[in-house]
Amino acid sequence: MTATVRNLYLGYARNQPRDVLGVDAGAVFAPELLALIRADRALGGEMLDFDPFCDCRAPAVSGVAFSSKPPAPGDVSGAVTVDFLNAGEPASVTLDMRRGANGEWRVADVRTALRPSLVVWLRRGLGLRVAQQQ
Repeated sequence: MTATVRNLYLGYARNQPRDVLGVDAGAVFAPELLALIRADRALGGEMLDFDPFCDCRAPAVSGVAFSSKPPAPGDVSGAVTVDFLNAGEPASVTLDMRRGANGEWRVADVRTALRPSLVVWLRRGLGLRVAQQQ
């Protein structure tokens, strides 16, 4: 689980973060969050106009540290907290992880101080946007 998250952050160290909201999304996110991201994209991508893994628009990530409690055998969920500096400012993101049918770990939710749940924030925002369009 932590190895999956560590892999997500490798690109930041090289100033080449993955296109997690675009072409790489299907390999990164669990089904519910992926569906919400795609729904936002279909409506113009106005809500998710930032990188959820640094909670920022212009990533300048360094000093990354990971912490997690190893999941017990058979567990299908867990969480990894990522502490880092973004443009020299301390930041922290917790990724709720879910194991897929093939054993791969996917990001099920992203929690930050600003957004305690990306899933809930997107659900609410998309619901409002759809209602406004009707």
